Amino acid sequence: MTQKRKVIFDHDGGVDDLLSLALLLTMDHIDLLGVTITPADCYEQDALTSTLKLLTLFERDDIPV
Repeated sequence: MTQKRKVIFDHDGGVDDLLSLALLLTMDHIDLLGVTITPADCYEQDALTSTLKLLTLFERDDIPV
């Protein structure tokens, strides 16, 4: 049995990053420790709202943002 890879995911709220987050949430070998948002190419509040909605959709409210 392989050990899970620990990940802290940083993103800027782009559609590609939100899709990447969704994919990470489906990977059995990933232990997602947290999500950070860098306000680069996004509105920070919109990126936060989208991130929280994805975590809720995947029933992962335990992951800090």
